This record gives sequence, structure tokens and C-alpha cells, in this order.
Amino acid sequence: MAGGTSERIKAARDKISSLEGELDGLGRAPSDAPEMLDSANMRRLAEHVTRSDRIHSDMVSAYRDYSEALEDALREVLRVQLELASTARGISSAKGRSKVTKARAKTSTRRKTKTRTKTSTRKTKARARTTSRKTTKARTKVSTRKTKARARTTSRKTTKSRTKVSARKTKARPKISSGARKARLKRAVPRRRR
Repeated sequence: MAGGTSERIKAARDKISSLEGELDGLGRAPSDAPEMLDSANMRRLAEHVTRSDRIHSDMVSAYRDYSEALEDALREVLRVQLELASTARGISSAKGRSKVTKARAKTSTRRKTKTRTKTSTRKTKARARTTSRKTTKARTKVSTRKTKARARTTSRKTTKSRTKVSARKTKARPKISSGARKARLKRAVPRRRR
């Protein structure tokens, strides 16, 4: 709202309030006083009416100024409101356009990322399959080699140890005759006294 319009409204309101105060100060129309002549009573009444008429005419002009200032202010407010509405429409349409372009960009990027992720997951699955096949084959080969080697070494060890033990036993046992055996047994077992 322009500064001139607000000043006009304020001046008109001040004038209206001062005129109302003046009209209230005038009071009621004077009644006829019996001690005065009719002409004096009429003069008093005429003066009161002329004063009230002047105040009323001033009030009417003040109200006219006040209403004109209010109309100007209202026109200005409506003009600003229309400007704001048009700018809001422009902003919303620009936002709508930008949203549409953003949505299009998002859908295109989503499509690209979906295709990328699909191909990458396919590749990783294929790699995992081939690596798992390779690793399982290699593991089984290594484990069979190890078990074969262990079996060889254990069979060698057991045959060697058996032959060594049997050789020791045969070396350690001297050939004893049956008579010597009986003599040994007699010495080992003490006789009982009767």
C-alpha cells in the first residue's frame, strides 16, 4: 500500500472522529424556555440546527474522502494479489515442467542402472560359477593326491616297521633246547614245602 493512501485514510479518520466529538459537544436541540420570547427560542434553535448541519456536511465529506482512500487501498491490494497469483502460477508451471523433466531423467537413469545391474549380476554369477567349478576341481585333485601320498607313506611305514619288529624278535630269541627250557622253568618256580 502506498504511503499517500495510508496517510489519506488516517487523516480522514482523524477528521471524522473530531467532527463526531464536536457533534457530541453540541448536545440536544434546545427546548423552548418559557421566560424567553418565541423569537429568541427560534433563534437558539436555528443556531443549533445550522451548527449541526455544518458538522454533518463536514462529516459527509470526510466519509467520502475516507471511502475513496479505502477504495484506492483495496484496488492496490487486489492488483498486488493478482500479480502474486500470476507469479505463483508461473512458478508452479515452471516447477511442474522441472518435475516432469526430473521424472523423465529419473526414469531414464533407472532404466540404465537396471540394465547395468542386470548385466553385472549376470557376469558375477557366471564368474562365481566358473570359479567355484575351478576351485572344487582343484580341491578334489589336491585332496586325492594327498590321500594317495598318505596311503603310500603309511603302507611303507607299516611294512617297514613290521619287518623291523619281526627281525628284532627273531634276533632276540636264541634257540633254546627243550631240556634247557625245562631247567629254566624249574629254577623260576620255587618248590613248596610240605
